[in-house]
Amino acid sequence: GEAAAARAAHGELFYTWAIQTDTELPGGGAARALDRFEREHDNLRAAIAWAIAEGPAGDGVRLAHAAWRFWEMRGYLSEGRRLLEQAIAADRGGPTRWRAGALEGAGALAWRQGDLAAAERYQRENVRICRELGDPLGIVSALNNLGNVLDHQGKIDDAEAAYTEALALARELGEPRHLSTTLNNLALTAHGRHDLDRAETLLEESLAIKRREGSRAALPTTLTNLATVALDRGNLKRAVALLEESLAIDREMGNRQGVADDLHNLAALAVEQGDPVRAARWHREGLNVRRDLNSWGDIAYSLEAIAATATPAGDRAAPAGWGERAVRLLGAAERLREELSAPIPNGERARYEKGVTALCAAVPPRPFAAAWEAGRAGSREAAVEEALALAAAVAAGADPGPTTNEGGRSDTPVSVAAPVAGAAT
Repeated sequence: GEAAAARAAHGELFYTWAIQTDTELPGGGAARALDRFEREHDNLRAAIAWAIAEGPAGDGVRLAHAAWRFWEMRGYLSEGRRLLEQAIAADRGGPTRWRAGALEGAGALAWRQGDLAAAERYQRENVRICRELGDPLGIVSALNNLGNVLDHQGKIDDAEAAYTEALALARELGEPRHLSTTLNNLALTAHGRHDLDRAETLLEESLAIKRREGSRAALPTTLTNLATVALDRGNLKRAVALLEESLAIDREMGNRQGVADDLHNLAALAVEQGDPVRAARWHREGLNVRRDLNSWGDIAYSLEAIAATATPAGDRAAPAGWGERAVRLLGAAERLREELSAPIPNGERARYEKGVTALCAAVPPRPFAAAWEAGRAGSREAAVEEALALAAAVAAGADPGPTTNEGGRSDTPVSVAAPVAGAAT
């Protein structure tokens, strides 16, 4: 009847609007586009809900796929993933570019939440559909997102193969956003193999393309990875400058996920500079955001990093009990990584093991083993509360810090920002 026609017209209006607004996210107008999404979010929710429940076949994925980058950048990870999954489940439209886009978004949000098994499943189907459709840009995007998941799972050879195929196709197509994303991501496997020269070369090319194209919202990913390379080369001044630029852009965009990542990485550098108090303040702020976002994959890094701020090092002692609290956090992080199938990446393992060795020297074997097992046995939520409390204690002004247990590409190494297949048509 008339009500259904009105709903359909409403959905069509918001599909056109969402697609147009989404295309602005990679460029200089990203902050304004995100704000427009925010203002219209309730209307968008209503349109998506109707499309899933009552719209024509394929309408749910057609509309939902246009919003996933907004959901990722503004921190609506759980809600966005739920809507995308509902749209995918209700879709009876066959292997379309809209279904591929919804799978890409669901996989990206699942990846952000640390649900790597679901993320891999979604991205593999995304790759399959894009190949079936013969959509070269979609294939590049899908391979990048699949590579991101594989890299986080520690499958560096498989990730490199996905990125390498994507890069060859991206260079052939000459589309700058896809090319810059793929260069950034392939650099991560080079970093994982400790090939800093190759990683830096790929990242500098990616950054140059993004600056030339005015892709401001995409800059923080590559800035962060270049900062990691600078840190590995011992150039702390450059690393700090790159991360401060990244943080300024993410705050400008209202990108809560990005802000949390930037704070985490700046905190790691503060520990390198011998300032655990400032590091703990940044880690606490970042962990609060990650908890709000339900971003458990990133929270594992936060637990490890906060443990590092409370570990004795050199001639700096920690208050009684801090070492065992730090060990509990490492035990909790280990259990969380096992649950998420998200091992510590190769490029970061040496720093992590250095931090564990420092704790072994500070905590006797029996209390160490008991604390580690206690951390593994506790809940995720209890571990976050303990980490926040320990960070607050360190930030109050004590001086316990060691070298960081995390460096390299840190916890936000990759970009899933390549455009959704066919979304702008």
